Amino acid sequence: MRKLLLAIAALGLSCSGNRASIEIEDARAGWVNLAVNRHVYVDIDVLAHDQLGGNIGTYCAGLVIPAEETVHVCDDDLSDGDRKTVRLESTGDVADGVAIGANIRHAGVGIGRDLIGPVTPR
Repeated sequence: MRKLLLAIAALGLSCSGNRASIEIEDARAGWVNLAVNRHVYVDIDVLAHDQLGGNIGTYCAGLVIPAEETVHVCDDDLSDGDRKTVRLESTGDVADGVAIGANIRHAGVGIGRDLIGPVTPR
């Protein structure tokens, strides 16, 4: 009985803590449609991890551009090993080569990538 209780306690300790995570594999920026406006998009490629092979829970992707409203979207559609590209678009016109922040938040942890915005072709 004592061995069974110790085994259950060890299992409980090994399962506590954050068993799921998400990583940014790549991020890139481009123009949405220069013929219409100067809005930019950012594609964030993510990979989900879960030690038990299940759903990782809710995560949020964000786009931060100076002098722009922060754009974010949340979802809970990823399980262990899933890859996804999250596309976010600016809410207004953006200058050439502006600094852009692309980030992901999951389980209280935030990770991000710094990007340089696109430049108008000449």
